[in-house]
Amino acid sequence: CFNTSFTENGNAINLADALPTTDAEGETMLPYTFTIENTCSLTANYNVNLESLQDTDLTLSNIKVSIDNETPSLLSDMTSVDTTIKDAIEAKNLKTGTLAAGESKSYALRMWLDENAPLETASNKTYKGKIVIDTSATK
Repeated sequence: CFNTSFTENGNAINLADALPTTDAEGETMLPYTFTIENTCSLTANYNVNLESLQDTDLTLSNIKVSIDNETPSLLSDMTSVDTTIKDAIEAKNLKTGTLAAGESKSYALRMWLDENAPLETASNKTYKGKIVIDTSATK
């Protein structure tokens, strides 16, 4: 048996017509939360990736991301990985870890428009993305 499950809170990852926001304000926004669980008897390595979808026209260098209240980073500065979703244009790795058999881990992801982003860059722009969990069994 090798299987992991993914549960999300239902809030979409979507920035539409956002205004530049300070990190202090961004870190208080309602997060997108999700849980991954290793439902089998093998230990699993995992990667939490954020895949940007084709409908995105907001520049990644203007988007700030914080996962589990860690120091915010520009999405463009995060490590690029291969996309797995058909409509994805780019993927960034947010987290890497290991889950023992039966173990679960929950995450809270916040995203906002960086306070230094020019308003003309964000006007009438949208970001759409999906979380993808990439797992592999360990020995």
